[in-house]
Amino acid sequence: MLTDRNTHMQANPLWPVEHRFPTLDKDARVDVAIVGGGIAGISCAFHLQNAGYKLAVIEGEEVGSSATGASSGILYYGSGGNYVEARERYGDDKATTLWKETARTIKDIVSLIEKHRINCGFRHTGAIMVANNERQEMRIEKEHAALANIGIRTERLSSDGIERSFKGTVFRAGLSFDVCSVIHPAQFAAELTRKFNVPVYEKSPMVNFTEEADRVTLRSSRATLTCERLILATNLQPIRGLEKHFAEETTVVLASRPLSNVEEIWPEDKVIWTMEEKYDILYPLGDRLALELYEARRIKQKLARYYRGVPFETEYRWGESWAKTSDLLPMAGPLTKRVYAAVAMGDEGVVMGFAVGSRIRSALEGGSDVLLAMTSPNRFNQ
Repeated sequence: MLTDRNTHMQANPLWPVEHRFPTLDKDARVDVAIVGGGIAGISCAFHLQNAGYKLAVIEGEEVGSSATGASSGILYYGSGGNYVEARERYGDDKATTLWKETARTIKDIVSLIEKHRINCGFRHTGAIMVANNERQEMRIEKEHAALANIGIRTERLSSDGIERSFKGTVFRAGLSFDVCSVIHPAQFAAELTRKFNVPVYEKSPMVNFTEEADRVTLRSSRATLTCERLILATNLQPIRGLEKHFAEETTVVLASRPLSNVEEIWPEDKVIWTMEEKYDILYPLGDRLALELYEARRIKQKLARYYRGVPFETEYRWGESWAKTSDLLPMAGPLTKRVYAAVAMGDEGVVMGFAVGSRIRSALEGGSDVLLAMTSPNRFNQ
């Protein structure tokens, strides 16, 4: 984890979680034990508790302290990349399914936030995908047409159109999406836990577990959980036996010192992402500027390019590494008879983490749906 200044273990120093949860220090028996207090683990616990399961979540550090906290919290469709790329990767039917299922998940997240007044910095921003050259502009045209075919409205923008939202630099062309929103993910996970009394235990790392015919015994640092099912909801390490299907992803976020003229640079609160292979994301953070990089190279040059003439003095720098699947899809489903995965993978980790958590009850009970069919760990054995 990269941090310059921080108050807790949270990956994002600007969005810390102030509420803390107890440590597991007594043995217990539950229906389901969940390893991981990020968005996927908390979503699993929230949905299973609503269904009547007795459960416990153990987290090695603090709720949202790793990949969830380091995430920019952008709520957008898919599992990484744009829709045209998804069609090439998964085929038309699966790509459309992925977009529709994540649209449903985003609606569920926003509904929860609004109905229960979850304090997590929610803001509806919209986004602009920007092109720097002719090749990227052609990709924008294809994305515009492809999304229109599945009923998603976007707007083509010229350089002048982009400038109405962002004046930091000049881009050749853009594609505007109204669907994008932003939350503070660790705060969302913690508030969901607190408001619904989800039994979460921090500073309680899993040491090991043993699967037997009628139960799983999970050993934490200070206590033991006996359960009927175990859910692994952490992607800090690849699931055992599937290592060759994972790679490591790392992001770095830079946040400037507070500035008095952010509204001049960002007349509208938007998320902007480039179409580079390792794309960059730009957005305002209150009275700060932010730049998120999926490849931490040429940082000074990029800051000078994206925020021309602006004294971007980095006050905070943070980031996180995690495992991702080779196909960028999450994993949700059985690994063995009693051990399950519910792991967010790809770039839309907040959306995908909540999505797999919302489906885990169906997986435990032997059911299925279109998203479970796409994200089953068994796909790597086919």
